[in-house]
Amino acid sequence: DNALLARLGYKSEFKWAFSPIHTIRFAVSIMGIFSSVSAVFFFPLMAAGHLGMTFGWIIPSLFTTCAVFFDWPSTICEAHNESRTSTGLYYFSAKLAPPEYAPLLSWITGWANVTGQISLMCSLEFVNMEMIAIAISVGTDSRINLGPGPT
Repeated sequence: DNALLARLGYKSEFKWAFSPIHTIRFAVSIMGIFSSVSAVFFFPLMAAGHLGMTFGWIIPSLFTTCAVFFDWPSTICEAHNESRTSTGLYYFSAKLAPPEYAPLLSWITGWANVTGQISLMCSLEFVNMEMIAIAISVGTDSRINLGPGPT
């Protein structure tokens, strides 16, 4: 495959060396972490106070760290890089499924991805507008209140 691709003029240009700051910037940009964290502070603070909020942050962080150390995402990335296809989600859902269910599962995977992306954008926009409304309320000493009632 590599010899055929070389004869066709294909040159692999994937950049393998990402610095830690590039990786962090990419992760933060796709997760919407700042707006997500600020939007959910209210719930643990009201339910369990500062102690509950602290342990509610530490314990899930430990589980997330353990999941990262299992290294399954890089395994999928390596397999996807070797396959020379740009449709990784659909390709791998078809290859990992039984042959009779491959088209259906690829279709479900594609639409689940689209639905997830749309939901992500809607929730991030809602949280961002909520933060803007709170900033307006704080900046005007609550003379302007853009809560659920007025809007």
